[in-house]
Amino acid sequence: MSLFLAPRSTDLDGSHKMPLDLPHAKVEPVDAWKPEATPYESGFSVREQEPLPRAPELPASQGDPNCKVDLAFLMDGSWSIGKRRFKIQKDFLAEVAQVINVGMAGPMMGIIQYGDEPVTEISLRTYSTSRDVKSAIDKIVQKGGLSNV
Repeated sequence: MSLFLAPRSTDLDGSHKMPLDLPHAKVEPVDAWKPEATPYESGFSVREQEPLPRAPELPASQGDPNCKVDLAFLMDGSWSIGKRRFKIQKDFLAEVAQVINVGMAGPMMGIIQYGDEPVTEISLRTYSTSRDVKSAIDKIVQKGGLSNV
């Protein structure tokens, strides 16, 4: 497919008409729709944008040690996500358990798996260490079913 570019003029009635004979209105075909074409080859110019100013990087915060938060996660156990993505969820949840440092004095973590029927895999107060939560996550089996959230 070829693209032809030419200047337009607008009449008072708002309709667009092509100029009849202007010395500077040279029309050349531009084949910009080829998959291998780049903007530089097509005759179009690419305007480089100014980089946005970056905010100064702050040291990583360890959070407020006095903040108490319990986290509950919904985990998709339906067949539509497949075994690989189910494992990705488990790996993510195990990593979260390690990062938040689950404990009786700190945050607790719970997981509900859904599909045809929701199942509480880990209740908030079941495990008191990140290691125990991670071990329990490793044992979660995909229940299957439809994605009934």
